[in-house]
Amino acid sequence: MCLLFVALRHFEQVPLLVAFNRDESLDRVTAPAHFWSDGSEVLAGRDMLKGGTWGGITRNGRVAFITFVRRKEKRKDNPCPRGEIVPAFLRNEITAMDYIEELRRLRTEHLGYNIVCGDVHELVHYSNASDRITRLEQGIHGISNALLNTPWPKVTRGTDALKKLDPLRVPDDDAVFRIITDSERAERHLLPRDTGMSEEKEWYRSSLFVDAPGYATRSSTVVRFKGDGSISLTERTHFPTSSEVCFRL
Repeated sequence: MCLLFVALRHFEQVPLLVAFNRDESLDRVTAPAHFWSDGSEVLAGRDMLKGGTWGGITRNGRVAFITFVRRKEKRKDNPCPRGEIVPAFLRNEITAMDYIEELRRLRTEHLGYNIVCGDVHELVHYSNASDRITRLEQGIHGISNALLNTPWPKVTRGTDALKKLDPLRVPDDDAVFRIITDSERAERHLLPRDTGMSEEKEWYRSSLFVDAPGYATRSSTVVRFKGDGSISLTERTHFPTSSEVCFRL
């Protein structure tokens, strides 16, 4: 289901910081972040079942991440895979806004999702659940499995913690990872309602770092676009085994 935080021009020396948790079934085979061998310069993890991804970057500074929208929704017959949405942007040279307009024309072809895509100069959010396009403003934004900045407990907890980091310093990867691997669950009366999921499952998924029966935060990713033009991506895999990959571009 996933969890995404974006700090845009909040940290003085890091114009763009992205922190992301990928939540998925434990039995879904996944490849860690790597440069794809299709000549596209895509750096991302990969779902080995359908070949898509949840988020990544390119050498020339394109970035995109997706979360699914959890809601009561009639199942579509043969919906298009949402895992294709991110690589289609990363492989292309189209602007974020033009790409979002294409997605908007096809909004009924996928189940509910949020996407944030663009580059350090312009980031755009779109959800086919609301059909609303938003250029992200300066600040810290959070997206879980509702719409942009919906104050679910895990979103509020994460954005509040990121705001406590010193905006005048380069955010330390370990500090960001500590925030997004927080496993404290929300009090039950604060859980979101009418999401199509039972209260028990909602409670298990209410922490930033999910550890539920058969389902968990499989990996966490921190991307930093620094003021000197350099980019880094660090991914920590949690299940089925612990590992880390780090790229400096």
